[in-house]
Amino acid sequence: MNDDTSDWLEDYYRRAKLAGDRDRQQLCQIFFQAIYLYTTDPDQALAILQQGRGLAAELHEAWWILFYDYQRCDVLLYHKGDQATALDLAVRLAVEVRKPIYTNCPFQTFIYRLLIEAYLYIDPVGYAVKIRESVDYMEANMPLDQDTYRNLEWQRSALALALNQLDEAESAAQRSMARSEGEPFQVTGAYALLCEVAYRRGDIETLVEYARAAEITARRSNRHNRLLEFLCWQAYVERKRGNETVAHRLYTQAKLRAARLATKHEYFYYDALCAYHEAGGDLEHTLAARGAELANVISSGNSYEEIRCRIERCRLLKQMGSPLESETAEVRRAAEKCSRLHRF
Repeated sequence: MNDDTSDWLEDYYRRAKLAGDRDRQQLCQIFFQAIYLYTTDPDQALAILQQGRGLAAELHEAWWILFYDYQRCDVLLYHKGDQATALDLAVRLAVEVRKPIYTNCPFQTFIYRLLIEAYLYIDPVGYAVKIRESVDYMEANMPLDQDTYRNLEWQRSALALALNQLDEAESAAQRSMARSEGEPFQVTGAYALLCEVAYRRGDIETLVEYARAAEITARRSNRHNRLLEFLCWQAYVERKRGNETVAHRLYTQAKLRAARLATKHEYFYYDALCAYHEAGGDLEHTLAARGAELANVISSGNSYEEIRCRIERCRLLKQMGSPLESETAEVRRAAEKCSRLHRF
């Protein structure tokens, strides 16, 4: 939530309290009741948000209806794993928010960001044109807060990476870093993309430079998940160089930290972890790591990443001389599921 949205919520609640308007005070209270349940109980969070939306409709509060729908979309996409419903809602919100009644709405840009993130999350390749159009529209037509201004280049880089357009992915990540002006949280995210680009190019010298610099910014910004992947990238490079003692030490640091984090990891972490195992010829551990990644993406409902992960598993199984039929059938099933979402 950006500062403008927080200010809007606080000001709305303050005015409702001064007026003795309990219904409008409750609009704020319902949201804060729901937000703490997003991760632990998304179904209950959605029920509470729907209650808030109903109250907003009764009070004819258009901005609040939009706000509650935006929050519902966030829960559906990131916590419930209901991609089809989330994308349908995100598209409708992006159309709705263009109406004059929402001029100066403080979370207007975040609705467009959510739509772009839904496209990236569900199928960046299939929605590439829509992602570019949405990013370009935001830059050309909307006043952007600093965080969104920085984030748009990150999204361009993530899209280019999904399309394996490595030069564009690198350029956009560098632009994201330049826009971030040394802010460690954003810079760390840009480094994650740059590490992946260097890895895909097979440029281990650039990769280790990025990973070491990224480790510093990850520690400064307390991005513990990101720190794991940067340690794994360094472990991979040291293993490729033949420095097994250093590689094992870095890998052990990452695994101990991962064990303490009760959270899901992004695919960059698994790419780094699997690169480390595969560089040592340990295909069993590589396959096990992809299995852990697969469990994560299935539980999150991310069809695109499921396809990507299962294709990697097919590659490993082939190298190991193991049967592929079951895994290839799952790839087709995931691809069919992903294609059904393209009716939006």
